[in-house]
Amino acid sequence: MNKLFCFYLIGCFFISLIVCASAIPAESLFDSDDDMIFESDEGSQFESDTGIEFEDEAFIDDDRVYSEDDVFLEDKNTKKDDHSKHWYDHQILKDSRFTLGYEFSNNLLINPSFVTHDTYIRSEIKTLLTKNLFFQFDGRSNCYFDNDHRTQALNKNIFIDTHLRELFFQTGFGQFNITLGRQIVVWGKADTQIITDIISPRDHSDFIFIKLEDSRIGQLMLSSDMFTRWGNIFFFISPKPLTDKAPEKNTQYDIDIPGMDDVIIIDDKLTYADTEYGIRWKQNLGKMDLSLMAGYFYDNTFIYHFTDFDVVQRKPIINKIYHSYEMVGIAASYISGAYLYKIEAAFKNRLSFQHMNVSNMDIQAIEKDIVDLGVGMEYNANGRYQISAEISNRFIPGNTENLLFTKNNSTSIYTTFTKDFYHETFTFEHMFFYHVQEQNNFHQLRLSHRITDNFQMISSCTFFSMKDKDSLLWFYRNEDRLSVEFRYFF
Repeated sequence: MNKLFCFYLIGCFFISLIVCASAIPAESLFDSDDDMIFESDEGSQFESDTGIEFEDEAFIDDDRVYSEDDVFLEDKNTKKDDHSKHWYDHQILKDSRFTLGYEFSNNLLINPSFVTHDTYIRSEIKTLLTKNLFFQFDGRSNCYFDNDHRTQALNKNIFIDTHLRELFFQTGFGQFNITLGRQIVVWGKADTQIITDIISPRDHSDFIFIKLEDSRIGQLMLSSDMFTRWGNIFFFISPKPLTDKAPEKNTQYDIDIPGMDDVIIIDDKLTYADTEYGIRWKQNLGKMDLSLMAGYFYDNTFIYHFTDFDVVQRKPIINKIYHSYEMVGIAASYISGAYLYKIEAAFKNRLSFQHMNVSNMDIQAIEKDIVDLGVGMEYNANGRYQISAEISNRFIPGNTENLLFTKNNSTSIYTTFTKDFYHETFTFEHMFFYHVQEQNNFHQLRLSHRITDNFQMISSCTFFSMKDKDSLLWFYRNEDRLSVEFRYFF
């Protein structure tokens, strides 16, 4: 491990000891006087990532999907009787939300027919099993019909897929808690580029058409939060970390790299010997939030390596390997009136990039020390509309000529405009992404209609404009798409 990284972690450890020694007493994270609520996914830009509003900021943690006010129970005396007699009916079911959905999309340029066509059911549970034991579950099951691109790739009439996003238990001891299970952890707020939000991998099986909050994949980890007068210290360790979910072979968004059909590809998945861990310190300083973080990670995307030659099949063998690296990062946000300013930066040591020359089988990884930086601003016009703008850049020093789809600088701009209509039953959103060096961009228009309190319709249209034939996005130049989704909550 890098000496600088070791020194940083040791310093954080001693700071933690000092903080613990001077920590003030804090209330438990679990308050049995409250009752759990679920709120809409369409929240303000200035709310936490979970879409849940909290009254006591001392217990807010944007990286978790629960807090002190996530769960609350009915009247104490009544709840005690119900808990002993009908624990399952009055607790688990009451603290659950189910979503029944139907969605489809059409390609607007290539063969205007179904691209995706499926129905799903999602179950979410956030509840107190005992006074000091919190439980969270989030799972989803999809049924893909025969004209969905994922079903067609498998040559099936119907394809059923089950996805477990989160399942964990948490217990608290005063200002200290421990969480064990499959969790989603969010570091950072950047939308244009992954800067510090590198813990939870993402689902890219449907390209950019999966919303960011839905694309994150939970993984098994042991984590802990410590709340002190000097800030919140979060630590995690994850054995056998998961990686990004790439599009399946022959699906709509699978990239066909020339020459790859003539080789044998072996996926070297991570094992329990490959462990990720990291630490983050976060403090609220009036109108400003400040976070410092560091960790040892495995890249969520693989790198091809030529390793051997199969004399029987007369084909070269190429392994897909996930490389490790270290990261030190910082994130800060500041509120001034109706404006929210944010900045995020990370130094990544030994990050691997793909070097490929298929003609002479020169396929390997090249390590680089890089810097990611992003700045952004959000404006809330007193609820009438919201505007956000963000610019990010990745700087890679040295020669990048032999790196696949990689330049010294990669600069992206991302803007959004959101406005509610008709007593907030309609929400219009326009998103725009532009890559400066490649001059590639796309627009997405989204209209959400809350038909009733429990029934919602979401329609969106995405248009791509790709200029750089040497860029990765060039493969998706004809993917203009119209999508419609219906959701029923119960």
